[in-house]
Amino acid sequence: MTGWILPAAASCFWAGLLAWPHVRSWSSPPEWLIAGVGLLAAAAAFAPRRSTDGRALERIAPEITRARAVEAVASIRVDPRGSPVLAVAMALLGLVALAAEWGGVHDARLDSTLLARISPGHVIAVGSMRTDPSIGAFGWSAVVDLSRVKAGDDIWSLHESVWVSGNGSAPQVVRGDVVELEGRVQIPGDAGFADALRRKGLVAELSASSFRRLGGASNPFVRATQVFRAFVGRSITRLFPPKEAGLLMGLALGDDSRLDPGLARDFKATGLGHLLVVSGENVAMVLGPMLGLALMLRLTRWPRFLLGFATVVFFVVSTGGEPSVMRAGVMAT
Repeated sequence: MTGWILPAAASCFWAGLLAWPHVRSWSSPPEWLIAGVGLLAAAAAFAPRRSTDGRALERIAPEITRARAVEAVASIRVDPRGSPVLAVAMALLGLVALAAEWGGVHDARLDSTLLARISPGHVIAVGSMRTDPSIGAFGWSAVVDLSRVKAGDDIWSLHESVWVSGNGSAPQVVRGDVVELEGRVQIPGDAGFADALRRKGLVAELSASSFRRLGGASNPFVRATQVFRAFVGRSITRLFPPKEAGLLMGLALGDDSRLDPGLARDFKATGLGHLLVVSGENVAMVLGPMLGLALMLRLTRWPRFLLGFATVVFFVVSTGGEPSVMRAGVMAT
């Protein structure tokens, strides 16, 4: 009877996040927080309560008979002063209000970032590649996690991400590399593109006029995933034609840097674009052979689990830890 609670709560929270852009003019985030907490408290107050005949429950013992169990349960009754329908409605509305507050805090955090404050302007920045460069119709693009920004005579250390775009061919860098870039940072003028970036946790776009690789990833584990991806990429490129090699790298590793744009459009046109995003299918493609190897080696339960867990973690890191692969990794674990 209670299996609906978690799906309903998740749906209401998601509805509140989606509703925030439309209700932001109604109230501020703190007011939505107060409303949400108040509705949840009211729901708890209106929730029905159970009253019990204590003497009947005292007769319950390890050797209880069926007749006594029925008698004890029959003594449990619902307090008629509560209203279950009203309590449920208030609880769900409270979750919607709390989700709207969450969306408001997220927007406020983006608006207060350094990149938002200094836009538009010319900057020199250092950071690490969060994604591989992706080739588009008008150049290339990638997401870079910045660690240092210089604008004029001012230098800041920060932990913010930016959408980077450039003309010409994509730079020879991979996810995790440390890079230095120079260009103009600004908030996109196109409202649709700006909203798409905000949903990714980004607020600004940097049009790169220069781009230079400083070195590989500083984290040894991330660097190991870079070596693995490079080895697999070379093997795929050696065994398959360029078009098929780019598709296989996108399916297996989430590396769309070599994906043919026409092939990507074909996948989207046929409703198969989700296959090009790393998710559960890709995790299964990697995890299945590893668990098969564990069975061939006759590993016991815990060594099999540790091997599978290490495989999932390694794959999640090597593919960049996108939300889709993070969900798939948690479920696989």
